[in-house]
Amino acid sequence: MHWLSLLSRSRQICIALLFFYIVLASGLALQVASAHEYRSDETGCAPISTTSAKTTRPNAQSLLIVMLDRSGSLTGVNGTDPNDLSTSVTRALADLWPGKMAVTTFPAVSPYQPDQVGSLGGIYNLTDSTQRETLKNKIPEPDPNGNTPLGPAMDQALSLLNKGPVPAGSRAIVITDGLPNMSSDPNGQQQIDHIEKDLLGKFHTLGVPINTFGLKITQSSANDLLSTIAKETGASYTPVQSSGELAQQVMQMNADWLGLQFHCATRDTDDTYAIDINDLTRKADIITFRSDPQYPITITTPGGNRLIQGTGVQQSLDKHYEISGLDVAPPIEEGKYKVSVGNDPGAQVYWLVDTRLQVHITAPTKDATVYTGKAALICAALYKEESTFTLKPGAVLHALTTFTAPGQAEQSSDVTLNQQGSQDSFSGQTPIYNKAGTLKIVVQANYEGTHQGSEPVTLSVQPPPLPPCTSFSCFWQRNQGKILSIGIPAAIALILLLSALLWFLGWRRKAEPRGYLVSARNSQMALNLREHRPLTARLFSKSIITTSELARHPNGVTVATSLLDEPLAFAFTHENTFLRLTGASSNIRVRHNIEEKQFGEAVREIRLLDGDELLKNNVAVLTFQISGPGTFTGSPLPFQYGNGRGNIYQ
Repeated sequence: MHWLSLLSRSRQICIALLFFYIVLASGLALQVASAHEYRSDETGCAPISTTSAKTTRPNAQSLLIVMLDRSGSLTGVNGTDPNDLSTSVTRALADLWPGKMAVTTFPAVSPYQPDQVGSLGGIYNLTDSTQRETLKNKIPEPDPNGNTPLGPAMDQALSLLNKGPVPAGSRAIVITDGLPNMSSDPNGQQQIDHIEKDLLGKFHTLGVPINTFGLKITQSSANDLLSTIAKETGASYTPVQSSGELAQQVMQMNADWLGLQFHCATRDTDDTYAIDINDLTRKADIITFRSDPQYPITITTPGGNRLIQGTGVQQSLDKHYEISGLDVAPPIEEGKYKVSVGNDPGAQVYWLVDTRLQVHITAPTKDATVYTGKAALICAALYKEESTFTLKPGAVLHALTTFTAPGQAEQSSDVTLNQQGSQDSFSGQTPIYNKAGTLKIVVQANYEGTHQGSEPVTLSVQPPPLPPCTSFSCFWQRNQGKILSIGIPAAIALILLLSALLWFLGWRRKAEPRGYLVSARNSQMALNLREHRPLTARLFSKSIITTSELARHPNGVTVATSLLDEPLAFAFTHENTFLRLTGASSNIRVRHNIEEKQFGEAVREIRLLDGDELLKNNVAVLTFQISGPGTFTGSPLPFQYGNGRGNIYQ
C-alpha cells in the first residue's frame, strides 16, 4: 500500500511542478512581448521642464595659470609683439576671470634671470579688487635679452596646482612665440623631453587642460610642441599671426570657458563700433583694444550720454584696453551703444554677453527611441530664462543631428526647424535611418544676433516595435526562441528536481538497518549494524548491508570474521530482517531454537529473528539480536560498538 501511496503523491507533485513551469514560461513570454508593445508616434510638440544639465564652468574657486613668454624675440620693431599686447591680454584675463589666477613669466624679469621663471607672488584672488590690481601691475613687459625656459615655467605651474585639491573649472594657458631655450639647453631638446615625458601626464591626471597660443611661429617643431601640450591635456592649440589676433582668440576662448556669447563689432562709416544690447542680455562686457594709448576710448549710451563708472557699470583700464562691464537693469539701458577709438587703425571691439536666451529640445525627450525607416519629430522652443516669451520675427533654429552606427561612417545633417502656430515653438524632422545606432541632436538658435545652443539629446535608434499579437501562433512565432532559451534549461532543471524529489521520497521510505551481531565466543562483543556506515552506503544501499561493507566496518574483522568471505547481505524491511544469499552458495546456516535453515537454489533468503544463531561448518559463530547485550564488563576495545554508543567490551 505504501508504494501506491508514494506513486499517488509523486503524481500530484509532478502535476504541481508542471503547472508552475507553465506559469513561469508564460510570464516570461508575456514579459518579452510587453517589451515590444506597440506605441504610436508622437505627432506634436509639448512643453517640458526647462531644467537642464550644465557643463562645469569656472567659478569663484577655479584657478587660471597663465605661462607668459617674456623672451627677447617678442620685443623691438621686428619682434613678434612689438606693441606688447600680450601683456595687456593677460591683464584683461585678470579682469574677466571669475576666480583665482597666477601668472608665471618665463624668464623672470624683475629681477632679470634669463633661465629662471617669475611667479609674481603666487596665487591671487580676483574677487578682491586689490589683489586683482596688484597682480595686473606685477605682470612685466618682455626683456630684450630673455631666454624661453618653458619647461621650468610648467614645473612652476604644476607646483602651484599641487598645493591642494584642484578646484573644478581650473585651466592653464601658454602664450609663446617659439621653441624653449636656456643657456644650458640652447636648442630646447632637454626641455621638450621633460615636458612631453614628465609633465603632460601630470597635468592630465590633475584634470587641468592647457590651451596654447603660438605668436607668429614659423618653426614646425615649435608648432608640434604646442599642439602636443594642448592635445595631451585635453585642450587646443591656436596659432596666431599678430598680437591683435592673439587678443581676439584669447577673448573668444575666455567667452567659451564662461559660457558667454562672443561678438565682434565692425567699424561703421562714422568710425564708431555699434554694440547691440537687447532685453535678453543679463550682463555684457564691452572690451575695446587699441594699438596705442594716444587713441581715446569713448562709449556712448543709447540715450546719447557717455558711459562712465557708476551704478551698473564697472570699468577697467589699461594702456591697450578698456573693459566696461554692464549689469543690464535700470538704470542701464537696452539698445545700441557706440564705441569710439579715435582713428586707431588697429582698434578691436568685442562684447561678451551673458544671455537670458535659452534653447530647449522638447521632443524627442532623452528617454525616447527613434525607429529605423521612419523620421522622428524634433521640437524646440526659445525661453527667456525659465519662461517662454513672444518672439520678434526673424528667429532661425537649426537642429544638428549626428548619427553613428557600427560599421559605417558618421552621418551629420543640418535640419531647419520651422516656427509653428505658437510663436515660441519650432519643429522639423530627422533624416530617416535604416540601421540601428545612436543619434545626437543639438539645436542652435540665432535670435536678434544672439546665438545660443541647447543641451545635446542622445537617443537610441532601433527597429520599430511590432503590433500586438492576436493569436497564439503569432505569439509563438515571435517569441519561441526566447521562450525555448528560457524554457529548455528550466525544463531540464525541473526534471532533475523532480527526479531528486522522487528519489528522496523513495529513499525516505526504505527501512533503516537495525540489530546487532554478537560474537558466539564472547557475548560481550557486539557489532551495531546501524552505525559506522559509509555515506554512499547510507544513500544508495540504505536497507542492505553486504559482507564486503562489514569488512570495512571498524570492528568488522573483530566480530564478524567468519562472515566476511561469504557472499551474503543483511536486508531490512520495516517489519523484518533477512539474511540474503548474493552468490552461488554459502556455508552459513541459520538456527532458530532447534530448527536450522540453509541456503539452496530454492532458498535465497532467510528471515532472521531475535536470538537466531549463524552457524558455519556446524559451529555457531554469531548471534543476531534486535537489541544489544544488556551487561558489559571489562575494558572497552578501541572501536565503539555494542552498548548503544557502540562500545565493545572483552
